[in-house]
Amino acid sequence: APPAPVVADIFMAHLETSLMERLEHAGVCEWHRYVDDTFVLLKPDADIDVILNILNSFHQSIEFTYEGEENGSLPFLDVQVIRSTKTKKNAGTEGISLTTDLPSDLAFDTTVYRKPTFTKLMTNWNSFVPLSYKKGSVVGMVQRAIHICSTYSLLSAEFDKIRDICSLNDYPRAFVDTRIGIGLSKYLKRNDEEEIVPVAGCEKRRMVVEIPYIGKPTDTLKEKINRLAADARPDLDIRFIAKPLPSVQTFFPTKDPIPKHLQSNVVYAANCSDCGDTYVGKTDRQCGLRMIEQGAPPSAFGIDPGTTNKDDDDDITVHSD
Repeated sequence: APPAPVVADIFMAHLETSLMERLEHAGVCEWHRYVDDTFVLLKPDADIDVILNILNSFHQSIEFTYEGEENGSLPFLDVQVIRSTKTKKNAGTEGISLTTDLPSDLAFDTTVYRKPTFTKLMTNWNSFVPLSYKKGSVVGMVQRAIHICSTYSLLSAEFDKIRDICSLNDYPRAFVDTRIGIGLSKYLKRNDEEEIVPVAGCEKRRMVVEIPYIGKPTDTLKEKINRLAADARPDLDIRFIAKPLPSVQTFFPTKDPIPKHLQSNVVYAANCSDCGDTYVGKTDRQCGLRMIEQGAPPSAFGIDPGTTNKDDDDDITVHSD
């Protein structure tokens, strides 16, 4: 439900307010949370089992699990937090200190984290989609790398990974290097650019137009519409959204549909032939098995009635009137 994240955040805030004093006494130095994922720094002598007992005893529906640091590294969301070999004094702007309660020479580095199940799949270069889609796939990875990587060496390594991923998806090396160069240039010059003062005059009204993407004819159509608008409506700033055609799978499903009587985890209804009432039930098993138990002939579904089990269902009777 839409309010669920808000309610969850309120509950977690209540949990933190109620338990923080006990957690700090048990050895928690830093507690940083995003929704239900928490990054915690502990004192060297802290007992993780004691901290888990404090958290899990707060409410019967709450059960915390944890992942510990391995080889000086710990993933948190999309970030790999690495215990830096540099000290805060020598790290300069490249080191990030998360706490003042721990040793003063502690610093951290960060880079992009990908799960072991990451498949390296993205929009293929040969896909029949607008070029802006392909640019967006690369730019998204570049921007994430720039904002997450804390040192230039880690950033360079991440750019190499981006090149490898794009190469597996048939992207030209020059195209990827251009996106990386543009992203870096914008990031490095963001503070040097002077503020653009708008020129006084009539502000153009923006109009968004969605057109189907069919290759080069789409670009030709954009140019013609822009030329017509420049003569007839110079007050308009037209922005185009090229929408790709539906995928082949939309017209030719790759999976055979499951017959209704073979579907499981369903809610079903059966009409009584004697009193006219409607019987509504929920079953975790195949619908055909449950219908056989309600009196339907097994031959109608081709199912062996000996496989039925009546203990797995919750049923109610609803009157038709």
